[in-house]
Amino acid sequence: MANEAPTRVLLIEDDELDAELLTEMLAGEPGAGLKVDTAGRLSEAVAKILGGIYDIVLSDLNLPDSRGLATFSSVQKVAPTLPILVLSGLDDENTALEAVRSGAQDYLVKGRVNGALLLKSIRYAIERNHSTRELTRIAQELKSANQRLEHMALNDPLTELLNRRGLDGVLTHEIATAHRSGTNIIVLLIDLDDFKKINDNQGHSAGDAVLKEIAARMLRSLRSTDYAARVGGDEFLILLPDTIPAEGVKIAEVVRAAICDTPIEASGKPLTATASVGVISVPPNAQTIDDLLAETHHVLYRSKRRGKNRVSFDGVDPSAKATPVHRVADQIREENHFRSVIQPIMRLSDAKPIGFEYLCRSSITAIESPEDFLRVSLESNLSIVMDKQCLETSIDASHKLPAGLRRHVNISPATILDMTVAGFIAQFPEGRHGQYCIELSLNQIVGDPSYLEDVMDKLKEAGFFTAIEDVSFAKNSLESLVLLEPDFIKLHPTYSQGLASDRARLRSLTRLLKLAEALGTEVIAEGVESPSDMGALQASGVKYGQGFLWGKPAVLDAFIPILPEWARAELRREGMTV
Repeated sequence: MANEAPTRVLLIEDDELDAELLTEMLAGEPGAGLKVDTAGRLSEAVAKILGGIYDIVLSDLNLPDSRGLATFSSVQKVAPTLPILVLSGLDDENTALEAVRSGAQDYLVKGRVNGALLLKSIRYAIERNHSTRELTRIAQELKSANQRLEHMALNDPLTELLNRRGLDGVLTHEIATAHRSGTNIIVLLIDLDDFKKINDNQGHSAGDAVLKEIAARMLRSLRSTDYAARVGGDEFLILLPDTIPAEGVKIAEVVRAAICDTPIEASGKPLTATASVGVISVPPNAQTIDDLLAETHHVLYRSKRRGKNRVSFDGVDPSAKATPVHRVADQIREENHFRSVIQPIMRLSDAKPIGFEYLCRSSITAIESPEDFLRVSLESNLSIVMDKQCLETSIDASHKLPAGLRRHVNISPATILDMTVAGFIAQFPEGRHGQYCIELSLNQIVGDPSYLEDVMDKLKEAGFFTAIEDVSFAKNSLESLVLLEPDFIKLHPTYSQGLASDRARLRSLTRLLKLAEALGTEVIAEGVESPSDMGALQASGVKYGQGFLWGKPAVLDAFIPILPEWARAELRREGMTV
């Protein structure tokens, strides 16, 4: 016992006589083995705790610079792992209970303790604290072990992607969510082309290295809300929740390109891998992985039959259409076949437009709907060509809009990068950049969004407004918004519709609005279809809205009645009949 280090006690007591009495009381106990340090103020105690090493704290509650349970809370904050005994002159059971509930080891009344009782309380408190910390450590180790076991049970050991069991749990959850919210799930089935040759010619270790790298490339190509699983030797399945078919086909093309982008180093040799991809929307009756595989395999085989290393989407085979894809593609290459329509962006406070979003529609019968021409653009490798044509069409149409109304123009990040930012900016009329807002879809920002930081900075420097659309409450939204700092956040339509009767969604919207306020960004709610939803949005603090409540996309003439008088006057000056 004589060789044991003394127990280090910090006594926080502003009454010098009480401090001296308590110190002598403890020193008089046989074998106490205590080293008592004192502090007369909370600030002094905090400094000593931060600068010294103690085994326990004995604290009065009422000090010159702190009173009541706030004193205990302040001590606990700077000494979260130390046992704390409250030693007070106040004999109040409610205060004592509150202190113990807050984490105090005990509550002792000064006039009712002697040296033996105080020493026993100190030793018991230290032992209880040690036992509690040890139990916490064991519980954390068990939790970590259980998490590792769960990970092993749900993930493929080679690629770290989900296995069938892990994917099954995800699928059940996402299908239930989609049914409740009325959203769509897209499935990608990916099969590596001629992978057996790699195993046969280079060995299974090289094959394993290729599979691991391909899994990593797929994950880098996906949004944080998506799921990737290995469902066979060289077969992978990806779930894209809350995704329309056109977006799903775009992501599939990004994944396919990432797989074959650069050779993979395996066993000292660069190996090139390609993949065929089948894309479907999850059918209403699909409930299991096998259901999805059965629906997707025939689409995947279409990619194989068409030469491999390509994406095919479920639907009518393009070769069976009255207007084949290649003929439609030739029309697109030869001439711009797009026309522009607009939809107003309204200020909710007075139901007046502050601008219009420019949208494109195809004049080619076979691809009139946006989903159709987006699908054809991907299958024909014409995404950027069509994006440029839509941009040209939108800018031309925007000249008719009165100068005081903002023009919102959509563009994909890939198109801006292809044109270069300077080339993109050159498409707009000089001196009028401030009249335009450039909208990028969150669904087209694939992987780490930091590659777009320079793009956004240059657009802002040139005077453009910027917006990120299709924003939801998913975690991938946060990273893009914080990094890119757009002037506007456009809320995905599924989060505006039915908002008035969905308390959980209202709470999520409140959190998003706080983030927008911190970023200095305004929120535009898309998909507003009812007065009740508009009222709920306005009550939540959303200033702007867009949706069918004010009209479907149409030409400018259709929206003249809702224009402010100054805008109608300007149109009359331009010779338009208003």
